[in-house]
Amino acid sequence: MLVLARDPQPKDPKKAFTLWWVDSSKPGIKINPLHKIGWHMLSTCEVYLDNVEVEESDMVGEEGMGFPQCDVQL
Repeated sequence: MLVLARDPQPKDPKKAFTLWWVDSSKPGIKINPLHKIGWHMLSTCEVYLDNVEVEESDMVGEEGMGFPQCDVQL
């Protein structure tokens, strides 16, 4: 899954977010499906991350550039 994570103490507040590819089978990840009234063709879920560790190689793009990357793509 793609995770946009915030650095709690960024050097530059404008570069606080980084994108990460995270394997959803890693320890510390809990995924709960959400039940809904409509739009059953699209699944919706809650994702809980509890001390999930990622490698530097899991980073998508550059550190601190996650929000601009999402802005361009979305």
